[in-house]
Amino acid sequence: MPERYDLRAMQYGPDPMMFFEDTFNRISAELNPGQEATVVVNPEKMNEPVAQIANLAEASGLSVIMVRETASDEAVIEVKKRAA
Repeated sequence: MPERYDLRAMQYGPDPMMFFEDTFNRISAELNPGQEATVVVNPEKMNEPVAQIANLAEASGLSVIMVRETASDEAVIEVKKRAA
């Protein structure tokens, strides 16, 4: 079962891109290679499209498996840690 990170209630600050860059770095550090995680975010708190936020995961050593918006205030980003 993938790790789950529910970030909907968090404040993303004035620069959501930086917030998610830091968040994906932390998630990558917590996962083992091959391990998957589900990251739930609130698109209404971001200035950028969810797909653009998901692209930040790639720079953190994570592969994006899927991005889907499930409601106006909820989107799911599924990632998997790449092998070292």
